[in-house]
Amino acid sequence: MCEGRSGLYVFDNRRSVERPAETEAVTEAPVTEAEKVTSENVTDIAAVSVTNVSGSAVSETSLSGTATSVSDVTGNVTSPAAVSETSVSVSSDISENISSDSDIQNDHKTDSEKKTAEGSSDSGKRDNKIFIVLIIFGAAGVLCLVLFLASKRNKKNFIFIIIAAAAVSAFVLLNDFSSKDDYYNGKSSEKPDATGTVTLEIRCDTIAGKSDDEHIPADGTILKKTEFDIEDGETVFDVLTEAARVYNIQVENKGGAGSAHGLSYIAGINYIYEFDFGDLSGWVYHVNGITPSRGCGEYILSDGDEIEWLYTCDLGHDLDEVYENGTVS
Repeated sequence: MCEGRSGLYVFDNRRSVERPAETEAVTEAPVTEAEKVTSENVTDIAAVSVTNVSGSAVSETSLSGTATSVSDVTGNVTSPAAVSETSVSVSSDISENISSDSDIQNDHKTDSEKKTAEGSSDSGKRDNKIFIVLIIFGAAGVLCLVLFLASKRNKKNFIFIIIAAAAVSAFVLLNDFSSKDDYYNGKSSEKPDATGTVTLEIRCDTIAGKSDDEHIPADGTILKKTEFDIEDGETVFDVLTEAARVYNIQVENKGGAGSAHGLSYIAGINYIYEFDFGDLSGWVYHVNGITPSRGCGEYILSDGDEIEWLYTCDLGHDLDEVYENGTVS
């Protein structure tokens, strides 16, 4: 390839191999004294013309039940088995090359399909937003017409309606709204700058078997221990919401997450809510077996942390909690 020649395994100047039909009769070749073979199993002697991989014609003396050899036009003697192995090797190499090309084409096709799907999704979202904006301004126009017909033609009314419509439209255009299917897409977030991994487990052992609610698993396990990648600054709340999106687990929270708010409170997981099993029931989280004294939106994770979300019926006393200061509940 460096010399500008054709690609590897591309035999544009190869000759086609004509294979004799199985039913085609073969021409018997005369047998000289030097070629006599002393074997009782000799039943047929035939000369068959074949072509080797370099295009040279060779002749094969076929003796049933005996070893044979192939002589090319230069007089060199080659074993038929060697010729066969060479042909098989070349065929195998060509097949592998074709397979590799096919794989590359499939990879390109897959990437193209992914880009097309992503583009279609983005285009669909833009179209939906534009449609909503048109509805907003259409409603504003209808309201202005009603006011005009009602003889309430104060300019301030029309200005207020236009400003309100513009504000709502800007909110729609500047925010990304996802449907339930888009949000619970079953795909983990791509984190090229991941700094480590953590595990997350969600259980409600304390209420397993206490209710016929279909959302309470018989073994109390909502999500078995699962590994997630994390980046710098990610919190327990971030990993929980990612798990909810990937594994289609309902999560309801109150407040906000992050250092600016840090008041995120998990009210329900998998449609199991606080106070469902008494005034002291609800969800708590542990990290490495310890109950932190911070909200889940404040707890910044480190590589190797093990997170547990557990349902308690007695403010954590039924979970044998260990707090950050070393006290035991």
